Amino acid sequence: MSPTPACVDLDDTAALLEADHDGLLRAAGAEVSDGVAVDAACRTSLPDVYAAGDVADAPHPLFGRGRVEHWNNAYQQGRHAARAMLGGSGAWDYVHSFWSDQFDHSLEYVGLARSWDEVVFRGDLASRRFLAFYLQGGRLMAAAGMNRGGDPEDRLRGGELKKCAALIRSGVRLDPARLADEEVLLGDAVAPGGAPDRP
Repeated sequence: MSPTPACVDLDDTAALLEADHDGLLRAAGAEVSDGVAVDAACRTSLPDVYAAGDVADAPHPLFGRGRVEHWNNAYQQGRHAARAMLGGSGAWDYVHSFWSDQFDHSLEYVGLARSWDEVVFRGDLASRRFLAFYLQGGRLMAAAGMNRGGDPEDRLRGGELKKCAALIRSGVRLDPARLADEEVLLGDAVAPGGAPDRP
């Protein structure tokens, strides 16, 4: 059974909420690429129509244009779209996070690595308690934690993956040896001369 879209009128703005497909917006004439193409405020090519979550093909200043299919993204992007509908400004720049619990194991992931040229591990793979850092040109694109790293979305507690989100956002180049070394704080793993070359 296919999900039924809902239409909600917010003053003069129509918000289309779709679950997992772009058929209604495509039929209405919205620009569709790998999902419904939206701008940085989640606006579609149709007047006063927004899209967020699994269906939205959105630009991102760190990861480029694309769709992200996970609950955290849908929740955060939905909030961003709602603020935009209410007149807020600002680009969509959420550092994605994902999670899954597999039996006795917790998996957390922060960032978005569509490609990488190096993976660095911190911790013990055999014990299934480790972090994996996905680097592209020395920059951290994503980090994954198995039974380690904490919840990057936790507003009250810090954790290794929350620190990784800050490193991803900063764009600094990291020293792989220092990144792997348990004795080195993550914030101290910046390579010499590793300042970002993006604004």
